[in-house]
Formats: sequence, structure tokens, C-alpha cells
Amino acid sequence: MRKVQAVYTLVSVTLSGMKDSVERLYSSFKPSKYNLTVTTDDKNMTFSGSVVIVGALTSPSKTLKLHSSELKITRAVINNSIVTVKTDEKAQTIELTSENTMSGKLIVEIGFSGTITKPMHGLYPCYFEHEGIEKMLFATQFESHHAREVFPCIDEPEAKAIFSLIIGARDNDVVVSNSPEARKWQENGVYYTEFEKTPLMSTYLLAWVAGELLFEEATTDHGVKVRSYATPVHRGKTAYGLEVAVKALDYMDDYFDIPYPLPKCDIVALPDFAAGAMENWGCITFRESAMLVDPVHSDLSDKQHVADVVTHELAHQWFGNLVTMRWWEDLWLNEGFASWVPYLVLNDLYPEWKVWEQFSTGDLMIGLRADALHNTHPIVVEIRNPNEIRSAFDSISYDKGCSVINLLHKYIGADAFRDGLRQYLKDHAYSNAETADLWAAWSKSSGKDVEGFMRAWTTEKGFPIISVKKESTGATLLQERFFLDKDEETNTQTWPIPLMRSAYDTAVLDTKSISLDSVSKLNKGQSGFYRAIYDDASTKEILKGNLDPIDLLGLINDASEAAKAGYHSTTKALSLLSEVSRSENEALLSTALGELAGIRTVLPATFEPMKPFVLSFIDYNLNRLGKEASKNDTVDDELLRPMILGAASYAGNAEIIEWALGLFTSAKTPEDIRPDLRSVVYNTAVRENGDIDTYNKLYSWYQRNTIPGERTSLAGALVGFKDPEIINKSLSVITSDDVKLQDALYWIAYSLTGRHSKLYAWEWLKANWGWIGSSFGKEKEIDYYLRYASNGFATREHLEDYTAFFSGVDIYGSNRAFEQGKETISWQTKWRTRDEEVVSEYFKSL
Repeated sequence: MRKVQAVYTLVSVTLSGMKDSVERLYSSFKPSKYNLTVTTDDKNMTFSGSVVIVGALTSPSKTLKLHSSELKITRAVINNSIVTVKTDEKAQTIELTSENTMSGKLIVEIGFSGTITKPMHGLYPCYFEHEGIEKMLFATQFESHHAREVFPCIDEPEAKAIFSLIIGARDNDVVVSNSPEARKWQENGVYYTEFEKTPLMSTYLLAWVAGELLFEEATTDHGVKVRSYATPVHRGKTAYGLEVAVKALDYMDDYFDIPYPLPKCDIVALPDFAAGAMENWGCITFRESAMLVDPVHSDLSDKQHVADVVTHELAHQWFGNLVTMRWWEDLWLNEGFASWVPYLVLNDLYPEWKVWEQFSTGDLMIGLRADALHNTHPIVVEIRNPNEIRSAFDSISYDKGCSVINLLHKYIGADAFRDGLRQYLKDHAYSNAETADLWAAWSKSSGKDVEGFMRAWTTEKGFPIISVKKESTGATLLQERFFLDKDEETNTQTWPIPLMRSAYDTAVLDTKSISLDSVSKLNKGQSGFYRAIYDDASTKEILKGNLDPIDLLGLINDASEAAKAGYHSTTKALSLLSEVSRSENEALLSTALGELAGIRTVLPATFEPMKPFVLSFIDYNLNRLGKEASKNDTVDDELLRPMILGAASYAGNAEIIEWALGLFTSAKTPEDIRPDLRSVVYNTAVRENGDIDTYNKLYSWYQRNTIPGERTSLAGALVGFKDPEIINKSLSVITSDDVKLQDALYWIAYSLTGRHSKLYAWEWLKANWGWIGSSFGKEKEIDYYLRYASNGFATREHLEDYTAFFSGVDIYGSNRAFEQGKETISWQTKWRTRDEEVVSEYFKSL
């Protein structure tokens, strides 16, 4: 599964303090086959069905326990004998009891019914409007443990089985599932579709979609039929995702040396979807903005996002679906690898994108930020309660997992990495694996002790920072664990750190400190999962060299994060920015501008004094790029232009402000503004005009908009007003029908980090916590709400209010998210207290 696209840097979440343990039902009963029939009733918003489960008990018993959540059991028979049913909703199980002791093979027949509800898990509705008519389709979302909400089963990843599926739907519904369609028929007004048997797979990968859908089709070089589906609203917008899918499938067939295991692969854009996408085998589902590209009204960044998500989900078809983690504690095997593969694939398909630079500004930075807290967790994380499963889907599993895989790719070499991976997939195909199995495969292919090298990176929390001090005879390196909320506790933890002073450097720092004969930039290419900071003399010497953009990027980001933690002053980090103002590299400049944005968010007194510095910093690129696109633009230029123009508008460039306001005034619809400029124009209009007429124009565009991803940009603008009355007006629409549930998170996130809106948004969140819980309490995204309520704040008063509020309400198991929120407010408050005045004076003195 791909996470929902971040609106800014995220920190990781999981849970702690839960005393209940997970009961593993697979140890008692091992299903081998499901015959499942489900029929939906769209008038009453219910479903009903039956399932026949063929499996075997591991030991004689009078009882059989299955997972089931919020289902009404209407019939239960085991081996042709009626059994009694006992439901435990807290444990999400049913217990079937026979009068006689059962053993060996069982044939379990169960009738059931349930309710279709708006929260986007289990079986849920998706709403869209087409030609003035409100329409609805049905979709499933079973990861991590929501299959049990639709049919009784053993809902654990190790419990792989073959599924035979029949779906009863409406006339003219297109019904798509994992396997190809076998036959269709009509009976008593219900239109049934039967599908071919699936491969052996986990319950969370079963999926279907039923509704009014159109598709485009292509075939890979290896003979796989690929279809891209969307509602009629988005006719003509599925071609790009289809193109990427076909190319990526052929690439992965060759790289994994295992053909894609199914005869077809469908990618389906859903009008309502909580996450970014879901890797259901052969029936991959997506948020519309993560799969659809408008040929006219989408820009390059939209295409890159779609390509990333599509390749992420296709990687799962092997790494997750063909070979599945045995239990959720090894979720990183799925998500970390599927986050890494897009860089490998897209670097080959679109080399002009320079995706490894984007890795350094994306997964690597996010993973490092997530793991810099005391309240983080190891990559291999203990799961002690069913509610903890969803919270393993965090930045540690995805971004740190991706980053340490990249570290290992560099450490053992590309060929050994690929060969070990191929053997791992072949050894565990249609089965399950653990982290140790992957280490064993790579140890064999590389001849290195991979498990010993990787142990600290995957079983310990946190990561190191290396402090470099220039000496008369060379340099001294000291490693310690990096904390954003730095304290004076004894820190003796060490990691085996590849120094990577050059492309061929094999030296590893595995002690607390070491002396070298020279100073050099560490972590060349930013392949290591650690930070490095340098004293003034070392920094001066390193800057004499001709650093690649990616190494200069790492130098700036490491210095900036260390400043936030108090290792040195923020002004020291800012002094490095003079080295990059004339760069034309998008990744490097986005890092620098991102650091400046972070400063003015947490140190608000710097907002005005920073403006002249920003104008000076962007002057070269503003003059070079201008406002209009050029046929000579590089990829970096296309991505940089809106970033530079947005910075110019914020910093008060009168020409840019007047130009943007003119575009906004003359535009009748968003389509009248060039796609890459829309956010710049919207935010300038809000900042400079900020009146109710501006709000009403933007809101009317939001209500009517069907461009994938565009509603997110409009939401960001709509919560950016200064007028308290307009801010509260924007907040009030979040719970209305105008804002889809899937989009509420964006509205709230933008509001909680907005300069003018954050305090109003915090009060809104407290007043509407019951609505948030009822809408998202069972979804992975619930943790984000606690996270966003901390990221934009840096006062002791907010820390006290945050702690008091969340201590007194149901936080739906998000205990660690709560602890991380408190820690985030704490370190940001310390940074503000320490550096706000100093940094403000620094900008004023320039």
C-alpha cells in the first residue's frame, strides 16, 4: 500500500502501552480454499453472502475460531453439522462449537450479512457525479485486517488460501476482481459475476470493485493484459498510468527473473480511497490523484507522483503478494522494498527525472526525521494488539525501510543485491517469509555477513550522527544517536556506519570514535542512513571541493536538522545556503527552500525578516527561468519554476504578485491557469487579497473541480486566509458533503500548519474529535490527526493543552502517535526558545 501523499514532512507512528496480545488463529486452523459469494444491496446499503472454507485443524477440538467483525452470522455448519456461534466483537472473532470433537479436514459453511458504511475499509461506497447525476460504486479495502468485516476468515497474512469469488451486483455494473472473469448470469434481478480461482494468497489481498467504469487496455511484451479503469468522469485520463504500468511490469519481470504471476493486471482509480493505493493482486486500487493524469491540466509533478505510486504497487505484486511477510512485525519487508523499487525502475525509464536525487529529498529525509524521536520504534516492530497492526504502516516501515534497503544495495553491490533478491523470491514464492530469510539470501549472494551488518539498522531504534572535528593530523569522527529532542543522557549506542567518502570506500565505523588522516565529506551520494556534521574548519575544507548537488544537499539538510536539535546554531546552517543560490538543481534548491519554510513555521518571528534573504536567494533562478515555460526547459526547470515563483510571491516581489493577481482575476475556471502555476496564483490571491470574494471564487472552483489532485491545491489555499471569520468558514465545511472523507485530512493538515489558521484549527479539532473518530477511528490515517496537531506548534502552552485534551478522549489506540506529538512540540519549543531571536537578528543584519 502507498501512503496518502504527504502535504509536508511526516513523522512516524506506532503504538505502545497496549496490554492485550494478538491471538494468532492460524496456529489452530489452516484454511486452503474459500468459496465466497457476496451480494450488495445499494438501496439498503447492506450486503449478504456465504462462504465455504476448506481447511484443517492442527489438533482435535470442539471449537473453531475465525475472524469476524460487525457481521451478523445467519447460518453456520461444519462438515454438514449445525454448530453454535459465539461472537466476541472486542476480539473480532466468532467461535463455532460442535457437539462432537472435530479433527483433520473441515468444510465450514457460513451465511452472513453486514452493513456498507462510509469509512473507507471493508466494503464501502464510492460517490461521484456524472452528467449531473449522483452515482455510486462499491469497492473493498482489506489491508491490514478488514477482510473480517466482509466475511468470516482467518485474517492473517500467513493464512494463504485460494479464493473462488462470485459477486452479485447491479445491472450494467462493471465488476473487477483479482482474477479474470469466468462467467456472468442474472438470477432474481441480481447480476452475478464469477471469477477464476486466485493464486494462493493472503486475505488482505482479495479485492473487487463494482460500478460504472470505463477502461483502456494494453499488453506487456511478456503477454500480460493490463487495463486502467476509472469512472466516466475521467474518460481519457487513464492512458499515462497504463503506459507506466506496462513499462514497469516488463522491467520487473526481467529484474526479478520471475514472470508476473497472473494473466491480467487491472489498475482502478476510485473516487473515494483513504490511502494512496492498494496492491491487491491483479486488481490494484488507487486514489484518483495517484493514478489519473489529465493530458492538458496535469503537470510534470503530477506525472511523477502517478509513476511513483503505480510502480510502488506493481513492486508489491512480487514483494508482498508472491512472497508475504509472515506477520505484521515484518511489514517493512513489503513496504520498504516497494518504496525502493520505484527509484530503480523510474531511473531506468525516465533518467532525465534524476530520481535518486528525489530519494534524498523524499524517503531518506522523511525516514530520518521520523526516527529522530525518542518515541520511535525499530523497523522490525512487535505487534501486541490488533489495533497496533494499522500503525505499523508508518514512516519507519516505508521510508526508513526504503532507506536501509538502499544502504544495503550500496554496501553489497547491485549484482549481489539483485541475485539474492531473485533467490529469496523463488525460495518463498506463494509462501511467507521473515526478515532473517532475506538476510540469508543476500549473505549467500554477496559472501558478506548481511544479518550482522543490518541487525542494528533494523532491530534498534534510531540512527547515528557523526561529528567530524578537524585535527592537525587529520580528523576525529565521533558517533552517537541523534535526537531532535536532545538531552544529556548517556548515549553509548553504536551502528556499523559505512563512511562512503568516495564511490569505492568500503570503510565502516563500528566503534564510538575513529581518527582519519584527512577531512572529507561523508556519505557520498546520500546512500547511508545517518547524519554527519562538521566543525567550522572541516566545513571550510569540504567546501573547497567540487561537491555534487546531492552531497551539498546532504550537507545542508544534516546541518539544518542538527541545528534544530541544538548541536549548533541555526545561523551556521543558514550560512551554507550561500553555496547553492546559483544552483539550477531542483532537489538541492527545494531542500534549501524547504528548510527556510520550516524555520518560519516554527520560529514565526522570522517570517518578515526572512523576506529580503529569500529574494536574494532566488534572484538568479527567478531571472533565469522567468514566468513562462520554454521548449528548452529541463526537468529541473519545470519543477523549479513554480517553486521559485511561489517564494518570490511570499517574499514580496511586486512584479510577481501583480502578475499572479492578474491571472487570478481574469481566470473564470482553474483550467484558465497553467497547471504548474495554480498553487502560486491561488496562494498569492489569498495572501494579497484575502477577502470573501476571493474565498467564494476559490470555493466555487473547489466544488466543481474534477481535475485529479486539483482539489488538494484548492484546499490548501482555502484554509490560508488571515480573516478569522473566513478561517472558521473554511473549517466549517470540512464535515460537509462538499469535502469527501478522503480529503478531510488535507484540509485539517493545512489548517493546523497555517500561519493564521493553526490556533483556530486546533480549537476546531477539539470540538470535532467525535466526528473524526467515527469517520477515521478504524483507519490507518487516524494517527495523522494527532501528528498534525503537533507539527505546527512550538509553545509550552500548546504542549499542555495538547496533553490535556488527548489524555481525556479516546485516541483509538494511537498511543505512540500521542507520545510523539508531545515530543515534537517539546523539541520545537526548545528550538524556538533557543534560536528565534538569534535567527531574526541574523536576517535583519544581512
